[in-house]
Amino acid sequence: WDMMKTQEDSGMDKVRELIPQLLSKTGAQKGDVVAIFGDSDEIPHPRSVRLVRECKAKLPIDNGLWMPMGLFSRAFRTDWPVSPQYPYTFGNPTFHDAVLSHGRGYGKNAKFVL
Repeated sequence: WDMMKTQEDSGMDKVRELIPQLLSKTGAQKGDVVAIFGDSDEIPHPRSVRLVRECKAKLPIDNGLWMPMGLFSRAFRTDWPVSPQYPYTFGNPTFHDAVLSHGRGYGKNAKFVL
């Protein structure tokens, strides 16, 4: 596990370095680009993506995913819910202003969408 975590952290560090460099070449300014950080199976609902982009909310914002285990009636209680009120959510992926910040919130951001 430690090796995987180290590789993941190393990869995220490279992303944190490259995104601002790439965006500076495009002339992107604060608020122009919303980036979503998470694993490939952490897919926000298109409605949540539109809501975050169109509302111009202050970022970062966590996205609450529901995690059924096998049967839909068997939800998984995660270690990283978006809020204590929603213990069966997983606080990833996280929406960021790509010019300002990057990474995953794991339900620690004050704001979230479901």
